[in-house]
Amino acid sequence: MTSKTTINELTLDLGAIADTIFYNGDIITMNDNMPGAEAVAIKDSKIIAVGSKSDVFKTEGDATKVIDLNGKTMLPGFVDSWSHIGPAAMLADFADLSWWGEQAPADFKAIFAKLQANQRQQDVKDGEWIVGWGYDPTYLKENRHPDRADLDAAFPNNPVALVHLSGIMGVTNSVGLKIIGVTAASQDPAGGSIARNPQTQEPTGLLQGNSFAPLAAQAIGKPTMEQLRERLLKTQMTYAAHGFTTVQDGIAVPVALALYQEAGVKGELILDIVALPGSEMADALIGGEKARPFGVYNNHWKLGGIVMMADSAPQERTAFFSKPYLTKVPGKDADYCGMALATQTEIDRIAKLCYANNIQYIGYGNGDGGIDMHLNAIATAVKELNDTGQNHRTVIAHSQFVRKDQLDTYKKYGIMPTFFTNHTYMFGDVHTVNLGEERASFLSPMKTAANKGLIVTNHTDYFSAPPAALFAVWTAVNRISRSNVVIGSDERVTPYDALRAMTVNGAYMYFEENAKGSIEVGKLADLVILDKNPLTVDPMTIKDIVVLETVKEGRSVYKSNHFDY
Repeated sequence: MTSKTTINELTLDLGAIADTIFYNGDIITMNDNMPGAEAVAIKDSKIIAVGSKSDVFKTEGDATKVIDLNGKTMLPGFVDSWSHIGPAAMLADFADLSWWGEQAPADFKAIFAKLQANQRQQDVKDGEWIVGWGYDPTYLKENRHPDRADLDAAFPNNPVALVHLSGIMGVTNSVGLKIIGVTAASQDPAGGSIARNPQTQEPTGLLQGNSFAPLAAQAIGKPTMEQLRERLLKTQMTYAAHGFTTVQDGIAVPVALALYQEAGVKGELILDIVALPGSEMADALIGGEKARPFGVYNNHWKLGGIVMMADSAPQERTAFFSKPYLTKVPGKDADYCGMALATQTEIDRIAKLCYANNIQYIGYGNGDGGIDMHLNAIATAVKELNDTGQNHRTVIAHSQFVRKDQLDTYKKYGIMPTFFTNHTYMFGDVHTVNLGEERASFLSPMKTAANKGLIVTNHTDYFSAPPAALFAVWTAVNRISRSNVVIGSDERVTPYDALRAMTVNGAYMYFEENAKGSIEVGKLADLVILDKNPLTVDPMTIKDIVVLETVKEGRSVYKSNHFDY
């Protein structure tokens, strides 16, 4: 009988024979105690040996598959700390209007062409919804949102919905406005805005914040669970193709939770999904009629926490700031600072509910004004509950325009920022115009946050940005805008620290540091194989590195075309 030992709370057989051994590559473990290794052995779903080739090959048996990496690079599988696999799946069959997609549209004409092609592909009849997702006006020649008149001319017989890449605003035409009941007499809902013609007060078709939700619900409709499962599998493959083994559904809705439950039971979840329901579900899920455990995987998905939204998209000037935007927003006063999506009272209530029940609180905040609302709520909850606040791993998602003094408060209460450095490329130029160079340069300040002792993560925010981990690493390292301007040179981080934010720190955020995030004995065999080493290539080429294979718990879930060892 072989002896056993306990490592990372997992009991391993020291005499175990490996299923697979990888060697002869750049193996970046993301384990500071052993940054590199010559070989890795896995058995079933776990890593059983890491280190020198001679030691690791002691686990080789007659049936062991030995894989020569031929100089390729191995890393732990990427962990996305903020994205939206649920909405991405629900939109998967609609027209992709994103700037990173195939044949990305450069103007309204190209948008309408892609919508018409999707209409034919999906056999959309007159009177049925035509839907596209992922557009942004700053990527279009017209440099504005399409309005109802533009859409009416192109699609007179169908309701149309264009979902902005933020996912929290969009545009519809006259047929769509009629279906959702929005007229000149409609009032702006709390936390929402209906764009209007200043002369007639007629809606232009642009709906922002909470006014957008009815449009999204109508346009997406009610696909069958079978349709949703097919879309979810397709979307998981999109993530896997970029090296992700753990993904997220930020602001998960009830139908998404039902989807994960069914797909999990049927064995269709090839990645781990962390679902973060929105605050409107908090009461039911925490001690209510739909209460269920948080933080425990069931067939590769779990509830990870509750999301409370404070504001929305800074590039659209709807993020909430403590000081006004520098550019005039149509229909707003000169001292316009953005828009809060919730009251301080409601944010206070949700924060206290989460802290009192030891549920991870995920505050969503882009502008420093929105972040202040979360910090006030957290301080109140900690005081009223006589809690240090240090043990909850509270997160403020995006934290894009956090101030330095706010980072000190993060440290005080053990708050983790999950940054969105992709905005330096996507909208760095726009932010500089709207906010000024000083505020724009401190966008997603990864280096300052880390220097203050915070554990920081970085994310893709797919479907609001490309689902590419290495693009996020590239933006964190280079912070180059579309016009080739460095946005905040002092906040650039090393490639290694950028990788930490997508691996070991992401695992820590999910309370999974004992199972994921680094290549160590006893952890899950979640791995990604790259064609080049992000630590040794020219930093400007990191985004061009190709994911060759993604391995989830010892099983290959994605392999690039034409690639073999």
